Amino acid sequence: MDVSRLVERAVTYAVSHGMVMTAPESCSIDNDREDWEKTKMSGSTVVHIPFSLFPSPLNREIYRKARELTPVLNRLVYEISRDHQFLLDTLSEVVQVDEFTGRLMGIFKSAVVENGNRQVSPIEFGICRFDYFVTEDQTPLLRQVELNTIAASFGTMSTRATSLHKFTTKLANRNVELPQNHLLSELAAAMAFAHDEFVATRKGKEDQSVRVIMVVQHGERNIFDQEGLSETLMANHAVDCVRMSLEQISELCTVLDDDGHALHVKSGGLGLGVEEFIGSVVYFRAGYSPDDYPEEKCWKARELLEQSSAAKCPSVAYQLVGTKKIQQVLDLDGVVERFLPNVEEADLVRKCFAKQWSMSGESGVEATKLAIANPHGYVLKPQREGGGNNLYEEEMASELKRMSATELNAYILMERIRPAMNESILVRNGLYVKGMSVFELGMFGVYLVKNGAVLRNSTSGHLLRTKLSAVDDGGVAAGVAVVDSPALI
Repeated sequence: MDVSRLVERAVTYAVSHGMVMTAPESCSIDNDREDWEKTKMSGSTVVHIPFSLFPSPLNREIYRKARELTPVLNRLVYEISRDHQFLLDTLSEVVQVDEFTGRLMGIFKSAVVENGNRQVSPIEFGICRFDYFVTEDQTPLLRQVELNTIAASFGTMSTRATSLHKFTTKLANRNVELPQNHLLSELAAAMAFAHDEFVATRKGKEDQSVRVIMVVQHGERNIFDQEGLSETLMANHAVDCVRMSLEQISELCTVLDDDGHALHVKSGGLGLGVEEFIGSVVYFRAGYSPDDYPEEKCWKARELLEQSSAAKCPSVAYQLVGTKKIQQVLDLDGVVERFLPNVEEADLVRKCFAKQWSMSGESGVEATKLAIANPHGYVLKPQREGGGNNLYEEEMASELKRMSATELNAYILMERIRPAMNESILVRNGLYVKGMSVFELGMFGVYLVKNGAVLRNSTSGHLLRTKLSAVDDGGVAAGVAVVDSPALI
C-alpha cells in the first residue's frame, strides 16, 4: 500500500475514533434555521489532530527508566510543594519581575501561608507530566526537558494514538512492540478516587449533589481531549464532570466557612438539572497562562478555589513547583537531596537533569556570556507553560544583550539537549510530510495525599510528541508537534 493510501486510511481511522480537535475557524452550518436551538457547539467543525503515520523507535531501557522515575518525581514535586519557605525564598526574585508568577505567589500566601501554612483541603492531588528528550549519543541518555504540574494534556489522544498505530502498522505489515498505554482510564480512575475521598469527608451530607469541576479556556480547540476524560469518568465511575471558565466560577461559586469551606456552585445557568452542587475536585485545564486571567475577577476566582476544601489538581503550590526557576534550582548541589534523602533515588533524578543556570547575580553574568558566545548550545526559558515561549539561537542572543539584569531574573538558561533523530511521516490536515524528526517523551504521574497519608503514587501512562528536527519549540496545540507513540526496540 502506498503512503498516500496509508495516510487516507489513517486519517479516516483517526476521525472515526475521536482523534479530533475543533478547526481554527469554525464554519456556520444550518445556523440560520430559526426552528433549531443553538448550543455552544453550533456551527463548529472538526479536524483530525496532527499525528505520525507510524510509531517512533524508543530504546526499551530508556522507556523503563522513565517509568521508574515517575513515582520518585511525583514525590519530589509533592515534597517541594509542602516546603513553603523554600518556595517563597526560591521565587523571591522572580515574583518581582514576573507579574504572573507574582499573582500566583500572592494567592499562595493568602490561602496557605497566612492560614498557618496549611492547605484548606485535606486532599492534595497532582497529575504531572515529566517530559524528556533521548540524546543522540552512542549510549542513549534520558534528559529532562521540563516538568508540568498543571494542565498536562493529551491523555485521551495519546491513548487513542496507541490504537491508531496498532492499525497503521498492521496495514503496512510492520511488526512493532507498542507498550500498553491505559493513560485515559488511569487518569479517570485517579480523579474518581479523589472525588470519592472528598465525598467521604462529608459524612451526613450524602444527599447533596457532588461533581468534579474542569476549569477550561474560552474557545478551547482541544475540547475532545478534555471531554474524553469527562466521558470516561462518567462511563467507568458514574462521576459527572462540569466544564467551567474562571469567569463562570467567579459568578457562580462561593465558599461557605460554616460548611467546612465547601465549594458551592449555583448551577442553574449550567443546564445540569440541579440548582446547586458541591465541587469535589477542581481540575485545571486552564489557568497556566496570563491569557487565562483577562479580568481581575478571574484572579478572584482562582483565589476562591484555593480557599475551598475541594481537591485542587493542582494546588497553587504545585503550580509554583512547575516554574522553570524551581527546576533550575533543583540542579544545584544538595537541593534534590533536601527533598529526597534516599541517595539512590536522588541520584536517579540527578542523572536525567540537563545543566541549568540562574540568570541572577554572578551566575547570570556567566550564563549570559556562555549563551551569547554559543547561542547554538543553549535555550533561554521563561516561567511560562504552554509551549512556544522559549528563546533560541540569535533571537536568544539578541534578547540577552537587550534585557536588563532585573528582566533576566524572570528566566533561566538551560544547556540545549540534542535529541536523537528519526525519519518520520507526519500528518496534518490530511496532508503529509516526510522528514527527519525528534520526539519528546512525556510520562504521566498521579500523586494523591489525604491528611498527610499517601494514597496513590503511580505512573499512569505516556505521551510521545514528534516534530521536524528543524523546528525549535512548540507543542501539538501550538501547531508544531504531532501526537506519536513509542515502538520499543
